[in-house]
Amino acid sequence: MKKYAQISGNTVTLIMDSTNIEILQTQFGGLWVEIEEHHNCSLNYLYYSGVNKFVKPQPYPSWTLSKPSYLWVPPVDEPEPDDNLTYTWNEDTESWDSTPR
Repeated sequence: MKKYAQISGNTVTLIMDSTNIEILQTQFGGLWVEIEEHHNCSLNYLYYSGVNKFVKPQPYPSWTLSKPSYLWVPPVDEPEPDDNLTYTWNEDTESWDSTPR
């Protein structure tokens, strides 16, 4: 059995297992795409048909999608790792906040 994603716009709206994509198209309508074994896909992921990639939803409005990696990138690089600090993104200030571990 294969796994398929229903796409609306470019958003994954439904994921189902089936032996045949035509069955899904007949029962549910819409556009269906096979999720290949090496792809990670969940509801609300974005689908880019030109490169056959599923991408996690945008984590913050200020982050942009980097191509060709198709990973979300903050407008400011995350600070270097520090054993004593944890960094979290602050969308209001568009910067990284540090908190002690």
